[in-house]
Parts: sequence; C-alpha cells; structure tokens
Amino acid sequence: MAQFLHILKRIPIIDEMLRYTSPKAVLRRIAATAVVFAIGFTINSISATIIGRRFEFGKPVLPDLGHMYLPNINNPALPDLYFLIWVIYSFVRLIIFNKKGMAIMIRTFIAIGLELGMRGIVLNATMLPDPNPACSTYRPHIQTYGPFDLSCGDMMFSGHTAIWSIICCDWLMYAPFILDKIIGVLGLLGGAFVLLAAKAHYSADVLVGFYVGSSIWCIYHLLMRLPEPPRPIRWMEAPLNDIDMTRVPSIESFDHQLLAEGSESESISDSETVMVDIKKESDG
Repeated sequence: MAQFLHILKRIPIIDEMLRYTSPKAVLRRIAATAVVFAIGFTINSISATIIGRRFEFGKPVLPDLGHMYLPNINNPALPDLYFLIWVIYSFVRLIIFNKKGMAIMIRTFIAIGLELGMRGIVLNATMLPDPNPACSTYRPHIQTYGPFDLSCGDMMFSGHTAIWSIICCDWLMYAPFILDKIIGVLGLLGGAFVLLAAKAHYSADVLVGFYVGSSIWCIYHLLMRLPEPPRPIRWMEAPLNDIDMTRVPSIESFDHQLLAEGSESESISDSETVMVDIKKESDG
C-alpha cells in the first residue's frame, strides 16, 4: 500500500492536490467548475437541437475560400476523431502531468463552459446553409455532442475551434518547453485544416471560433491577475494559490530530505567517534 501511494504521489496532479492547505476548498471549486461547464453544455445542446429541427435541405452552399483552396476530405467523422485525440492528449500532457494541473483544469473548463454558453446563444441568431455533404441525409434528433454525433445547421461559430483555441492558449501559457508551445499551435492549425477540408464549417465560423475561445481565455487570465479581481474569480482562485510546500513534500523534496537526513546521521556518528577518542585519551 505504501508503495502504491508513493507511485501515486509521483503523478504531478496528485502531488499538487495533496499539498493544498485546504483540499475541501479546491473540491468545492471543482464542483463549481462542473456546474459552469454543465450549464454551458446544456445551453449549447438545446440550441443545436432547435437549429437541427429548423434545418432546411437543398439550400445552395455559400462560397468559401477554405473550401475553394484546401483539398477535399470526404470523411465527416474525421473532425470529431481529431477533436477527441487532441483534447485527450492535451488533457494528459497539460493537466495530469503538470504541477499546476488542478488550476489549469479549473480555468480551462470554466472557459469552455462560458464558450459553450455563448455559442448556444449565437447559434440560432443566423442560420447558414450547411456545407457538409453528410447533411443531405440528416434527420433531426437531440444533440448530445457525443463522439461522431452528426449535427447540421450549427455553423456560427465553430465550437471545435473555440475549444482548440482555449487549449492552444493553455499550451502557450503553461507548457514548459518551446517545442510544446509549437505543438499546441500546430494542433490548433491542424484542427482548423481538418474542419475546412471536411467541409464541417465555413472559414468565417473557424475564425470567429478562434476569436471567441482565445478572448475568453485571455479575459479570464487578465482579470485573474488584477490587484483586486472580481469576486467570483477571486473565490475560484484563492485556494489554487494556497499550497503548503512542507505539509506533503513532493518527490524531489522528499529525496533531498533523505539526503539531508543521511548527511546529518553521518555528521552525528563522526562527532560521537571524536568524543569517544577524547575520552580514551583523558582516561589514558
């Protein structure tokens, strides 16, 4: 059991969670984040379901530069597949194996929840003809946005791109190496290419999605860094900055502590040897 706990503490996000002075406060923030995300997701799904029922077949597709100059990929499932792979990889790399993983997770899911809520409000404002060829056989249904759940008519703006933009900002802000930051940018560009090549969105949808996602992320982080942040952000961020570095030492500090104890024991044994030698000399 002790060995298993030692292995768990080697996972940075577990080590971070153990070092918070008030873990219950962090758990309350995680619950609040889940509520924000769930509300945004619900608004977006309801709006997409409504626009799916209003969707009209046979409307001519609007001219688009991305569709004109990029190669055509006849695979409507590819954008969702790319989305899943990129999000899972980013989650593991940026959150699970990052010493600030808990804070990154909370900030990211708050931004995604706000983005989904905004998208749900905008979707039904203007209805654009869907360029996706798969929509010729579309039948209205409840949109759950599960893996490979075909949605038609929900054009403006691209939710995929907005989420990728938020994750790209995370890579640029929190990734430790330049190569990681480049990978984050390439992940965003690759996703935009897949969306346009598969004709899942117009170029305008992708650009607006990038603006919205990156703007929400930047605004939250700017407000977070103010001398007096707004009360909701101050409430969310307070326990995330309160880590007791001595309560549960990290693996590195634990190793240093072992070395220090070893050197201390050596010094004690040396001093005891000297005292024995002095006593022998005095007795002689």
